[in-house]
Amino acid sequence: MSLGVKLYNYLLQDEAITNLVSTRIYPLVAPDGAQKPYLTFRIVSDLSEYTLDGNSKQGKKQIQISIIFEDYAQANAIGETIEEEMAKWPFSDADIQIITKVGYTQLYDETLKVKRIDLTFEVFAKN
Repeated sequence: MSLGVKLYNYLLQDEAITNLVSTRIYPLVAPDGAQKPYLTFRIVSDLSEYTLDGNSKQGKKQIQISIIFEDYAQANAIGETIEEEMAKWPFSDADIQIITKVGYTQLYDETLKVKRIDLTFEVFAKN
């Protein structure tokens, strides 16, 4: 199972997150007219380690989770919850070892005309 699918399943099953955004969690882009707030996520980078046997399927990967919102205070509360819950990601999968927040950005997306907070996490995982 890919890291993106594992992330999607984890976010949808995390009650603290779904209490704030329900099931409005989308890979890459939300459907037109999606109710705010909602989350989108994507794998930003996937750098496999090189071993004597060639490229392995493990290495550093970066995940970006975006909060699309209208209410700034609510978005910040969602961001704090995501940070807390990502730190708790159960490593029952032996293929996910480390999750660290490495980025936080607030911006207004001119193209989509939406306010957004991006959280970036670094993961050491197998894909």
